[in-house]
Amino acid sequence: MKELYLIGFILTYVAFFVKKNESINNLEIEKFKLSKTTLYGLLLLPLLFITKNGIEHISKILSVVFGLISLTKIIKAESPGYREYIHSITLSSMLVSIYNNSLLKSNVIPSYIYYMLCSLLMTSNNVSNLSNIVSESLLIHLIFFFTK
Repeated sequence: MKELYLIGFILTYVAFFVKKNESINNLEIEKFKLSKTTLYGLLLLPLLFITKNGIEHISKILSVVFGLISLTKIIKAESPGYREYIHSITLSSMLVSIYNNSLLKSNVIPSYIYYMLCSLLMTSNNVSNLSNIVSESLLIHLIFFFTK
């Protein structure tokens, strides 16, 4: 498990020393086009697994994350849309569901595979970009850790 700490150093090495021909956001990802209803239904699916105990926990996480997203939009003088918030809802509801549900707690790996597929769908359907997904994922995991 200690080897996981090397990932940060490897990414730092790649960021500083490896030549970049193009941005990661400009890479062509094969489009998995879904209807908006199907896409948002899949992304909001973890909300169904939140128990009564998790409602307060998810509201704490979402209030902090929504506040930070809204603050960055205010600073950039942009108007936010619902697309900026959907990733936060998906990940935070998944984390709270895993934390409060013993069945999901024993199956964490399939839950994260589902999350990776959701991230791929969000990127390929232009709901979010890769840099927002990575930064919000780190932020939500930290906030989840400090609020549990």
